[in-house]
Amino acid sequence: MSDDGQRTWKSHRVAGVVVALVMVVHTGVLLNVAFNTCVTHDEYWHIPVGLWNLTHGEFHYDNLNPPLPRVLSAIPLVIAGAETGDVADDADKETRADTFVAANHDRYSRLISLSRLSTIAVSLFVAGLLASWALELFGPGAAVTSVILWCFSPNVLANAPLVTSDVPAACAMLLVIRAAWKYAERPTWRRALWLGFWFGVAQLVKFTCILAAPVIIAIWWVRRCGNGDCDKQKTSVTAKQWAALLLVTILTVNMGFLFRGTGRPLNEFKPQSQSMTAIQRLVPWTTMPVPLPADYIEGIDHQRTIMEQLHPVYLNGKWSFEGFRSYYLYTLWYKTPHATQILAAVSLLVTIWPSRSHRNFRLQAAILLPVLLLTLVASLSHMQLGHRYLLPVFPFLFLFAGQVASVGVRRIGLPQFLAIAATFGLASTLRCHPHYLSYFNELSGGPETADTLLVDSNLDWGQDLFELRDFVKEHDVQDLRLAYFGMVNPVDLGIPYSLPNNDSLRPGWYAISVNFVRGGPHTIRHPDGRYDAVMFNTFGWFRLPEIQPVATIGHSIRIYNLSAANIQRVNQVLAYLKQQGVPVPTDIPDN
Repeated sequence: MSDDGQRTWKSHRVAGVVVALVMVVHTGVLLNVAFNTCVTHDEYWHIPVGLWNLTHGEFHYDNLNPPLPRVLSAIPLVIAGAETGDVADDADKETRADTFVAANHDRYSRLISLSRLSTIAVSLFVAGLLASWALELFGPGAAVTSVILWCFSPNVLANAPLVTSDVPAACAMLLVIRAAWKYAERPTWRRALWLGFWFGVAQLVKFTCILAAPVIIAIWWVRRCGNGDCDKQKTSVTAKQWAALLLVTILTVNMGFLFRGTGRPLNEFKPQSQSMTAIQRLVPWTTMPVPLPADYIEGIDHQRTIMEQLHPVYLNGKWSFEGFRSYYLYTLWYKTPHATQILAAVSLLVTIWPSRSHRNFRLQAAILLPVLLLTLVASLSHMQLGHRYLLPVFPFLFLFAGQVASVGVRRIGLPQFLAIAATFGLASTLRCHPHYLSYFNELSGGPETADTLLVDSNLDWGQDLFELRDFVKEHDVQDLRLAYFGMVNPVDLGIPYSLPNNDSLRPGWYAISVNFVRGGPHTIRHPDGRYDAVMFNTFGWFRLPEIQPVATIGHSIRIYNLSAANIQRVNQVLAYLKQQGVPVPTDIPDN
């Protein structure tokens, strides 16, 4: 730890300049990705629903997620004069999204890019906040290293240019945990009220941010229990501050939902999830008004309903409806740059090293508590659809890993050398630009074979449709058969196509998303806009050893130019499976 007690940017100008330069590079990379990447799977409805939220002041259109990230993304759209289109009030999110495309057809892609500016701004805010807190806690070396870890993380670069709640959730959790630590350190009324405000804001970002509540309590206990260095405070004052904190949280949530439906009695809600139904049965005072917005309560119920359902999860070549307890441990191993892994390991070693002074185990515990809790909860869930669900733990991992750069007193030792080497190594991840969504580290085999390990938003989220369009034009592809994992209609982006038909195969060009190649179920769009279900392994025959792709678009779409011989082989396999009564090619081996 640095011996310099005055940790301000004014007294560490060189570190401040480095942080600023890193953030400038971060901004440039994110802008390039935002304006050159196709609308992704969830963005397709997040963005138009956010515009409806902002322009109509209603939040029931799609309450699976709180409104704040989507509302922020809609601000550039309002400035640009985007049209919502005209749909019924009870229209689903897909209908709103399709109508938004039709209403803004000629500038649709540009509007998508503009809406992404809000998440980019949030990412920059996280970088600045992370650097400032690292400077305050550990010193300038930690500040520089932590911000580099965030700004050059391929997982951050993949999600920060997208309109989702993942990066905003990381920001919200960082604000809450930082405020909780400061309040536990010196419990003033001002700090209590700020903590309540930021915790309320977090509930407007993502419902899983409710998990910050036990972390806040744990940080209070870790920081103050048995610690003679803490200022003593009367229990009555502490109780009043916590009550005020809770009231500010409730007020903030209500303000975010414009107080719509606040005060509705609990017995007037009709829960769909088992969790909310159980709560409704257990609470004896169901006629008492609920001091929270109706859309907030119904949104949590909606999310719990989804979470309680079974979801197909893919890991290491296997599908499961129960999920994998080790899923996120594998994603951390596969999708985290080795430089970051090494730095985190060294930081852990330095922290527990017996001869090191000023280890401050209370602070280390406060930093790692959200990492452990969020990873544990995610690992117990059935809905394991991507490494992005761990983004809220990234600031704390990077804060913990970055502190190694400030170990020692005015000298360069092994930890600092490793920190410098690791940050240079991390910068090398820019070589995969702009395909950060499909980033996999070197020991995992890289993105070329990543579909044998993970799929969905880890690899293929519909992001590479622009590059497919360029390929089709460059190679003058006629009569393309396309199975695309995404919600936008490729026709709307200038890609004429037809769907592959297993019952009537013919030679020619095929473009298949790797999620479908791996056998994943989903929906698929006809050129006329209709949706069809894709069952397990509907397109699994593209894994036959005799069929090899001639190109791969951004690691997420494989291109095949099938010959008559290829088709004959596929037809033989399909005919055999039909004779055996197998409706889809579930037993085609992986190659």
